[in-house]
Amino acid sequence: MVIFGVDSDDYGELNMKRVTIFVVVLLCLISISVQAEWGPDDLEGKGDFFSIAQIADTQYLASLYPANYRNWAYNLNPDAFQIMTDWIVSHKEQYNFKFVTHVGDITQDSGDPQEMSFAWNCSKTLRDNGIPFLYALGNHDYGYKRGGPSPARKTHNYTAFFNSTMYRDLYNNQTDYCEWGGDYWGSYNSYVTFETNGYKFIVITVQFFANSTTWQWCNETLTNHSDYHAIIVTHGAMDHNDNWLASGEGSVTAYDDHADSLCTSTTGETFYNGDDQWEHVYQWHDNIMLFLCGHIGHSQSSCTGLDIDSLGNYRSLWTAYRNDTVHPSAQTGNFDVKVHSRMIDFTRSDNNDPPTYRNGGNGTLSWYEIHPDNNTILVRTYKVNESQWYNSTNPTFGDGTWEKFNITYDFSLPGGRAIHNAPETSHPTPANGSTDNNITINWSVYLEDDDGDLMNYTLECNNSQTISDDDVGNGTYNFTLSGLSYNTTYTVWVNVTDDYNTTNDWFDFTTKDAPASHTYSRYCIEYYRPIDDGTGSTIFAIIGFLIFLSAIGLIIAVFKIRGIL
Repeated sequence: MVIFGVDSDDYGELNMKRVTIFVVVLLCLISISVQAEWGPDDLEGKGDFFSIAQIADTQYLASLYPANYRNWAYNLNPDAFQIMTDWIVSHKEQYNFKFVTHVGDITQDSGDPQEMSFAWNCSKTLRDNGIPFLYALGNHDYGYKRGGPSPARKTHNYTAFFNSTMYRDLYNNQTDYCEWGGDYWGSYNSYVTFETNGYKFIVITVQFFANSTTWQWCNETLTNHSDYHAIIVTHGAMDHNDNWLASGEGSVTAYDDHADSLCTSTTGETFYNGDDQWEHVYQWHDNIMLFLCGHIGHSQSSCTGLDIDSLGNYRSLWTAYRNDTVHPSAQTGNFDVKVHSRMIDFTRSDNNDPPTYRNGGNGTLSWYEIHPDNNTILVRTYKVNESQWYNSTNPTFGDGTWEKFNITYDFSLPGGRAIHNAPETSHPTPANGSTDNNITINWSVYLEDDDGDLMNYTLECNNSQTISDDDVGNGTYNFTLSGLSYNTTYTVWVNVTDDYNTTNDWFDFTTKDAPASHTYSRYCIEYYRPIDDGTGSTIFAIIGFLIFLSAIGLIIAVFKIRGIL
């Protein structure tokens, strides 16, 4: 049997194919609709996100003193530092890396120019591939020799490579979304801002155990950027048990070229350890998204690599995490705003016998995959050199999932303001700078707010006319101008606000010249006058005489006809 030219057997098979295609398309649509509602555990690598990498305590990776720190007998890949930065570059698109931080101890002995040069060459890979970075100054970066601090307290190698001039060039010429903000005491303390995914961020680095004056600079910088999501980076603040380091803990000796100005021993200034930093800085700001540090990892040699953190979760002994609620007076509204703090230091991880062996983490780093639309930050730790998620040797927790966890951060809170674009003005009519306009015109301008916020506007001309309106949407708004003078330039000022931002613009136009006036010269007027030079009277006399003669002749002719003459 044939149906519409198709054999019935083929017809059934055709219908089955159509049904199969329909089901596949339907399942795809369902899949897309489900993915739009990803939960935190399903977000990795999906949606509109970006990532920030955290590198910590690379002193053994950069070390050239003593020489065997880079010896394979210590299970240390001498290229692990370079492998980390190469890995970030090669995964730039996959994880959308927008920024890299280093929490300090870049080198073992900053007095050795070869170490700092090696660290710079590894970091230059990031710069050359358009990934901005900002490094904090650790205690080893002040100058350190095995067995104690270097008497010279040298930082000149650090400032030779990681200086403000280099950072300005990095942000201004190598990237298109970062801006150099400023520094304090040169590149010892710096900040940079960037915008991505519709939000504004600021990264601030503070030198190792800075004094109260330096932390006051950090306070002021945070206050001046209260509408930015802040990431604070310093070297020492937390231990591996998730506690703030108390004053005097964690080798709080300062090694600094500027000892006379910044060290406690000479000025009596107070250095801020972790608890001081929280008390005097972090708790007073509701816009700190992340606080990152390093410096102190667990030092015991026969550990499983795991511990239970303050939240009851298994964590690596080489990392720590805590969250603390900011002071109520620092919060705008009744929000439970928290500062999320994390320490990583892998210098002594993966120990083997003897316990003094250290492999510097062998290329282990963390990164934060940030999903603003889902108010979620995914925390990930990865052994780059071994191509595996950071994991414990304890078989009970051997899947490594314990070091992949999520942070909830509400981007809608006062400290989590999204970018509100300022209203824009365009298409003025008549056009800006135009000429030859009438002295009565219907002037107009297009007002637009990309966020869809309602706007209030005022239009004012320098002839004293003005018009305004409130709560308007995107559109063209007219302004009738009358009584203008000829050949005059006028300015219309446009003020428009969306309750978040104000835009002020002005536009000029010029009226046309006045029309020419119609006057007659003396020659033209006299041209129409009767000629009054005596000639006219003679002509009229002759004409009159001729008329008189004609009349006499006519009378005589009539009389002759009648026979009178």
